[in-house]
Amino acid sequence: VSCGGFRASTRERRMSQVTDADFYEVFELSAWLPGETTLCVSVMDADLLDSDDLIGSTTLDLEDRVFNREWHALPVKPVEWRSLRTPLSNTPQGRLSMWLDAFPADAGSDPRSGLPAHPPPKWEIAPPTEQAWELRVVVWRTTNVLPHDTLTSMNDMFARVSYGGEPKPQQTDTHWRCRDGAASFNWRCVWRGAVGH
Repeated sequence: VSCGGFRASTRERRMSQVTDADFYEVFELSAWLPGETTLCVSVMDADLLDSDDLIGSTTLDLEDRVFNREWHALPVKPVEWRSLRTPLSNTPQGRLSMWLDAFPADAGSDPRSGLPAHPPPKWEIAPPTEQAWELRVVVWRTTNVLPHDTLTSMNDMFARVSYGGEPKPQQTDTHWRCRDGAASFNWRCVWRGAVGH
């Protein structure tokens, strides 16, 4: 993250082997406006032996927001989905979810401003806590399945269900001698696991 002379990096907290990174980072900086107007957020690929590679970056004009009455009228600033771009491609290299809050450093010096005397405390953002979940998949019935036994025009059907990286799929019971591709199972496959960080 950079703006004027401000620079911040999360390189020491880099994530390995991810394509959808959840950063949960908050940056606070001071800037003079008008003046230092461009905030740049860059997402990098950390390399151990060579210089880090730019995945993509996005820039925001701070003056477009800070001097916009409609933006200030929002009590909670909207989350923005910003395209990550590189100079080498016209195609976005991904998207970054973020929001920006800005407050005058001396807002309390003018009571007519309508702004709080001090900026509110920064939002504490954190990854969601890990929670136990149960996933249930109900296999109910099939219709219009073509027969694979041409002699009897019937199938002995069962369904096999796999989920994520589970090594062994689950399967229903077998519906013997199904005619017209219609089989009834009413079978429930269940996986237990954790969701979150």
